[in-house]
Amino acid sequence: MGSKRVISKNLSRNSVLPWIVVPIFATFFLISIVTLWRSSRTAFDQVAHDDIMHLQEIFKQIQKDCYIVDFEHVVNHIDFLNIQSFTDKKVGSMELAFPKRWKGPYLKKNLRVQNKLYAVLKNKQGYFIIPGKGVRLANGKVIGKTLILDQNSDMKQLMRDQDGLDSENGVLAARIKIGSRAMKNMTNKKLDMLSAIDA
Repeated sequence: MGSKRVISKNLSRNSVLPWIVVPIFATFFLISIVTLWRSSRTAFDQVAHDDIMHLQEIFKQIQKDCYIVDFEHVVNHIDFLNIQSFTDKKVGSMELAFPKRWKGPYLKKNLRVQNKLYAVLKNKQGYFIIPGKGVRLANGKVIGKTLILDQNSDMKQLMRDQDGLDSENGVLAARIKIGSRAMKNMTNKKLDMLSAIDA
């Protein structure tokens, strides 16, 4: 009789134990998945911030050497920094006053995040390096879908806004200085003359 009671107690313990252990393990598993998902999104932001800072330095050097006149489009893919030489005044969508001073390639491969090229945005507040269309930021926003960046975007505000381009890992945009009003107001003929002198 006593042995039957011991067996029944053991059986009841064994049947209750899975109901306690399984939810605990399931909870830990879900927490680890969520943590991994969040950290991977944050890691993308860190990569993007570092890349953008690196691109900003490259454009500073190009501006110093070649004098950037303008970019052709509102959103310009940065797909030309691996070019060694070219014959026109333009490389990709970027126009240069002194193309013969180009010291490329500046990169072996054009930088990407989430397999998307970075871009230069021509904006009313200036020119900005931004993540490419389709990049999902850690704040959940997707460039070009839930976060529209165009010529009228308030970039200064977005770069201070955590629902915009301000991330825990740093700002996900950088301003680049190009040309000058004087250079932009020059006629193409004058620019051609300067380039000929430079040759």
